[in-house]
Amino acid sequence: MSEHFRGKTLVIQPYPGIGDMLWHLPQLRSIASSVDSGKISVLTKSRTMAKQWLMADPIIDTIYYCEKDEILNAAKVMRRENFQNSVVLHGSFTYGVIPFLAGIKNRYGYGFKAQKICLNHKPYLESSLALTHALELGEIYMDRLFGNSVVNNREVVVDQSILEAVRKNFKHHRGARICFGVGASDAFKRWPKEFFAELAIALQADQPSAEIFLLGSPGEQEEIKAISEKIRALNGESIPVYTLSISEVFAFIKDAGLFVGNDSGLMNAAACLGIPTLGLFGRTRPLHYVQNLFPITPVTSNSDNVQSEMKQILPQQVMEKYAEIKSLIDLGSKKS
Repeated sequence: MSEHFRGKTLVIQPYPGIGDMLWHLPQLRSIASSVDSGKISVLTKSRTMAKQWLMADPIIDTIYYCEKDEILNAAKVMRRENFQNSVVLHGSFTYGVIPFLAGIKNRYGYGFKAQKICLNHKPYLESSLALTHALELGEIYMDRLFGNSVVNNREVVVDQSILEAVRKNFKHHRGARICFGVGASDAFKRWPKEFFAELAIALQADQPSAEIFLLGSPGEQEEIKAISEKIRALNGESIPVYTLSISEVFAFIKDAGLFVGNDSGLMNAAACLGIPTLGLFGRTRPLHYVQNLFPITPVTSNSDNVQSEMKQILPQQVMEKYAEIKSLIDLGSKKS
């Protein structure tokens, strides 16, 4: 099947994180390429922060936020916007009902269980796929919907003016840029602070001109400072970065030679920006959906304690993986 959408098209992607939206970039682009205007609107959750970074992509017309308790209001807004087509990249009835209530003429989606009642166009996915990982589910559905017309492009579009501004603000840092993504949405996804410190010392010993940047959000300021102190105690150096907006962080990562970090939005962003990325996965499923993402998992597993999983990933392991992929890493001076 290969669909062509005429008129305004809405894509609903309600998985909540930045990484979740990054995973679905190929689906957004596949749908946009099938629309007359080449543009789509997206309805998602505010935690994706899509209004800050996804609007730079030329396929995007408008982005709407909708939390789980705002379904009826979202349907009213979508009705006023007069969409002709909708695609729900999720299997729930909750978000599947929005296009139905909004009176959107052509309604597509995964069609699991009660959601199918709200849709009126095939293909529908079989119920046996309901527990499939979101990454794979989106790919399966696009293949059914578009066949050979699927767009397999995960590249993140960075606003050029933001990129230039970030480069100007960090122009005094001329060394090779190594980024550590030290935050994560859950505590059990975070690598121990002392391990980040040990890794920083090992990487600087191998790359004396490298600068280690500790990236995170303003809410992760104390954690970043603590890691920086531990690096200093080991006679190393690092630069805390926690005041940038998400679009500025993406621009900053774009000039990195290497990214090492927890399973997080920034790790996924680095991977989609084409940066060699060493991802630290404890209890969460290791990802390798792009060639430059290299997952590192615990040496042993303690199923009784999710907090201990990340402690089973040793700095030595990360250095060994770094040595394996070193030829792929550009640790020259940063771009200007």
